[in-house]
Amino acid sequence: MDSKKAKQIPLTDYLGSLGFYPAYIQGINLWDLSPLREEKHPSFKVNSNKNIWHDFGISRGGTIIDFVLIYYNITDVSEALKRIGEKEIKEISFSFHPQSSLPPFEDIKIRPLQNKALIDYLSERGVNPQIATAHTVEIYFKQNGESYCKIGFPNQSGGYELRNKYFKGCIAPKDISIIQTTGEDKCNVFEGFINYLSYLTIKEENLTPLPFKKGEDYIILNGVLNLSKAIIPLEKYQSITSYLDVDKAGETASNRLRKHYPNLIDGRVLYKGNNDLNDLLCSLKMNPAKGIAKLEKKESKPPLNNNRKPQNRRRIR
Repeated sequence: MDSKKAKQIPLTDYLGSLGFYPAYIQGINLWDLSPLREEKHPSFKVNSNKNIWHDFGISRGGTIIDFVLIYYNITDVSEALKRIGEKEIKEISFSFHPQSSLPPFEDIKIRPLQNKALIDYLSERGVNPQIATAHTVEIYFKQNGESYCKIGFPNQSGGYELRNKYFKGCIAPKDISIIQTTGEDKCNVFEGFINYLSYLTIKEENLTPLPFKKGEDYIILNGVLNLSKAIIPLEKYQSITSYLDVDKAGETASNRLRKHYPNLIDGRVLYKGNNDLNDLLCSLKMNPAKGIAKLEKKESKPPLNNNRKPQNRRRIR
């Protein structure tokens, strides 16, 4: 099996051979729960026209070879080709009609969040409706002749993260989001905006004794691959707490962040046994008496010299 032949294998057929089938289909795009991590809502997309995939939860994508490298946690392309060649792949038929690539978002309109279905979706995930309407918007757009309405969360570059019950994506450009409050020296880092809203809900409703701080700022990565964009903005803070997902991607991102900020407080201990802060929120709302672990500062290397010039600090590439 060589690379050219491997890339001719329909991704849908290969995924089917692994036991993964689309949850739903939108034109040439097939959506499923990610085979690469745990999730509750489909955010893994296969473009059947281009025969490529994209996982919006980890902001990764590519060809069948790229998928196999991540799925089997290997780095050798020849090994990936061997794995593909060893798999018995049968043709799978789906009820969709191949089309040309979907056009970009058109006729975009941004309005205050009022759509009941969108608010209900966030409420189902435990988010306080008042917090949802204060920090998100609803975005209307057209794509491929169809009209859509999604929850929008703005980033630093004018783009938006998009969500609803069945969709996870973004309006480019993709970037981190920074929310500054009083300009104090404390900052919390979140992987996605749903976890940020969950944190605010837990804080507002006093559901559990999270280590809330007065005057804390927030950075939302909007995907762990945006971590490098947060390194410089974090330099001004004396205290940094990260609330990333309890999975391999969250562990890797936490370790990379700690290389720059050895005194980083890893907030994941607070929701041990849950996938993320939103899981903790949902669990607390179902069982308010359930407590959480005590957050302790993890001792490691001495703190960095905060007077050190940014250009001399090692950056993530």
